[in-house]
Amino acid sequence: MGMNATGEQGEGRQFPLPSRPEKAASGRLEAKLSRRLAAIEAASRKGKKVQDLLKIMRPHESLWRQAYANMYAHKGARTPGRNKKTLEGFSDARVKNSMHLLEEDQYQFSPSKRVTIPKAYGTLRPLGIPSGDDTLIQEVVSMRLESLDEPVVVNDSHGCRPRRSCPTALQEGRNTWDGVQGMLDMDSEGCFENIDQTMMIKLREQKRDDWRCIKIIRHRLKAGYMEDWRYQQT
Repeated sequence: MGMNATGEQGEGRQFPLPSRPEKAASGRLEAKLSRRLAAIEAASRKGKKVQDLLKIMRPHESLWRQAYANMYAHKGARTPGRNKKTLEGFSDARVKNSMHLLEEDQYQFSPSKRVTIPKAYGTLRPLGIPSGDDTLIQEVVSMRLESLDEPVVVNDSHGCRPRRSCPTALQEGRNTWDGVQGMLDMDSEGCFENIDQTMMIKLREQKRDDWRCIKIIRHRLKAGYMEDWRYQQT
């Protein structure tokens, strides 16, 4: 059993650049969109598959503004990717163009620019820098996936989740643990380079009956990256 997500057409204006965009856009998701997102969360809790996520991405300007604010708050999101496009001067017209290309199955994700950044103990970590358009689309899709996945994720998990982090994990430990006999510190080496993409897609398909959304995710995973002027597959 599925659930549809639809909406109205937005207006064409250039997005402003507030000094604290994450605060300016916070809480501004329109009421109709908020109700639809709540319905998606309810459907996920009941184990239902969700359809037409692409439709809910298209018409709601506040959704794209929130995604823009989420990413613009991070300095790395304003770093130029391989095609030099960033989030600077982002406009609703640019959003509509991206959405039109997505709907027509013509949007092409650009290979990310691969750089390395220093880690602790003198090692280096590879980092991919996508283009501005890719960054925004990726964030909008991520926000929609969170509305499906967050309601069913184990509450004790604090990794890679909104409003969860190492401090929240430590706080839960202080509030619930009576004592500690030992701690296990683990790290996955090359996690994003070695993760099984086919398995990821199959897991996505369990929660959504939406081939367009799955196709966007698959194309993003397969976009590759450029390192030392050479293209590398992902």
